[in-house]
Amino acid sequence: MIIAHTIKDIMRMIKDRKALLIILLMPAVLTILLGASVGKLMNGSSKISSIPIAIVDQTSPASLDDPSIQSFITQGESPINSPQEDIEFVSLFLNEVLENKEVKNLIDYQVLSIDEAMQLLDANKITAVITFPESFNQDVLQAMVMSSPKQVQVQMKQNPNEGLQNEIVKGLVQSYTNQLSKNVITKNTIVQLMNDNAPIRKELGESMEEAMNQSFSSDRKEFYTERKSLQGLTSINGIQYYTAGMAVMFMLYLASYAGLYVKDEMRMHTFQRIRASKSSIWDVLVGRFLSALCLSFSQLVILFSVSKLLFSISWGNVWALLLIMLVSSIGVASLAICISVFTLHTPKVDITNIFQSVLIPFLAMLGGSFISTATLPEIIQEIGNNIINGASLQAFVGVMQGVPIQQLSGSIIAVLLNGVVFLIISAFLVFRKKEVF
Repeated sequence: MIIAHTIKDIMRMIKDRKALLIILLMPAVLTILLGASVGKLMNGSSKISSIPIAIVDQTSPASLDDPSIQSFITQGESPINSPQEDIEFVSLFLNEVLENKEVKNLIDYQVLSIDEAMQLLDANKITAVITFPESFNQDVLQAMVMSSPKQVQVQMKQNPNEGLQNEIVKGLVQSYTNQLSKNVITKNTIVQLMNDNAPIRKELGESMEEAMNQSFSSDRKEFYTERKSLQGLTSINGIQYYTAGMAVMFMLYLASYAGLYVKDEMRMHTFQRIRASKSSIWDVLVGRFLSALCLSFSQLVILFSVSKLLFSISWGNVWALLLIMLVSSIGVASLAICISVFTLHTPKVDITNIFQSVLIPFLAMLGGSFISTATLPEIIQEIGNNIINGASLQAFVGVMQGVPIQQLSGSIIAVLLNGVVFLIISAFLVFRKKEVF
């Protein structure tokens, strides 16, 4: 009997073209629109404020006194014994790039130790930590003078919740490192050293001319930025975020159709005929629970699959993603039961219309479907992250960022607790008004 009710409800939804368009087509369209228009503004502001970052300078000064560089420069001549001026490319980055008027209006940087920087990053007080390793200056100099095949490494650790800011900082660092051997900084630094050493000027000039010509004509990048997220997490883009955001919002719409179908059954006396056939209210409700679970799970799978095909999005661990889909579907199915019982309990009140027009937009805003809850006051964040759609969204985002499933247990438990509350309310209403049910 339960299976029969489950199949009946599923077929009802499949035949309802309007409902299918709303719960499948609308979230896909809104995902594209929001992801393309405001997806980059993940912090909920139309204007990007100053981006706080930390610079960790672990470098030692570089010098032409390095034996390998002297050997290359002199090409067999006697080594240079006179001390050379220290070269610090990190200082050039700070003074020539970050102190630039335009950049300074966008980037707010501090030079800190690695421990201080990571504490601020862990506390979400800065967007990124850029670390220049100890050998950076000497490696850059070797790459310039000798066309060294060794890649010069810069590390960037970032807050995965700030996608656009991370892209700006990453682009700034890569622009500096990729062009370092091709711009005026190269010439100014080396030529200044060359001018103080007349005996080797000719040899150095010929070597540098050849090296610089190769640098300008070569597409090979001597420098690269190693980009790491906080605690190894992956940063997500607007399309990823809004796919999850729209999915959790429209699964609420799916739950609301349970109340709409109950209202239709009451108007057409279908519910009375079902009860007359000796089907208990529990058979009906369990069948509705299973049908809503199957439909919600299918809805999530379809939406995420379409986004994967259209935008080549990586959703992280597939099994973890499917688990979150299943848990979310259980919560939605419980909500569908609650709405159904409310509709039967108070048939004169248009529960479905109130839920669709008022409660769902409010819950979507509170749960982060439109703007990240990180921009909201802390108490609102706490509430938004623990309601059914907000907890589901946090779990989906966590999977996309690569958070281990064990660390998502809080969001999973929150979704299931929401489901338990919905079922308890439903059972209370059924026992309170047995004559209706």
